[in-house]
Amino acid sequence: MKRRRGSAGTALLLGLASLFLLVPMGSRLLSYLNAQRLILAAGQFMDSQLPQAYVCLDAEALAVGELVLSAAAVDQFLHSRMATNLPATLQGKFDLLKIELSWQSVPYDPDHWLGDRQPTEVPVVHCSVRVRPPGAPALVINRSAVLTLIPD
Repeated sequence: MKRRRGSAGTALLLGLASLFLLVPMGSRLLSYLNAQRLILAAGQFMDSQLPQAYVCLDAEALAVGELVLSAAAVDQFLHSRMATNLPATLQGKFDLLKIELSWQSVPYDPDHWLGDRQPTEVPVVHCSVRVRPPGAPALVINRSAVLTLIPD
């Protein structure tokens, strides 16, 4: 008869020790991956919603080289748009903190389609949101988008 090199007790002890190490580590890993997924979803949602504020631009004023845009209109539009289009995964975990509008200077382009009437500044909308992933601290995400008129 051959002698066994181990025993069932040793195998059981190693199995339980591995289980007590792997279960908490696996649970933390899944929690971390869920938080990362939520943060990425919030960023993608913001990236898809912010450029939609171009509808607040006045197309007739733009045709004569003037950019007419109301910060209040952009704020109201984005608040309502984000509230109605918020994905189910972000419900209760996504807080809109602020929406700001600023103007960014653009260099003169001799080949611009408006010629000498081209705007010297373009509007940029900035948005800050707080994401609260479960089991992780809250995170503030900032995104910006240049508002350009997109033809229908």
